Amino acid sequence: MIEPDYWAELRQLSLNASAAHIAMVAFLEEATVPWSDDQMADFARLELAERMAISAYTTCCSRLASPTLAPARLRLAVGE
Repeated sequence: MIEPDYWAELRQLSLNASAAHIAMVAFLEEATVPWSDDQMADFARLELAERMAISAYTTCCSRLASPTLAPARLRLAVGE
């Protein structure tokens, strides 16, 4: 189960990914075809922003899902 402290972070990352996707869809709905060079650059930036947002969300979820490891015991002598 995910600790309650992480819900705000997950929510923010989820909102970031959603906002990036909505921006891409809005661009596609409004952009006229064929695209100008500026429009192609704008779309590439939107696509990169969406990928980064999804990657951040996925990374956070993976980190939270991994079992926490017990701290390593300090070795005081060889062979302990």
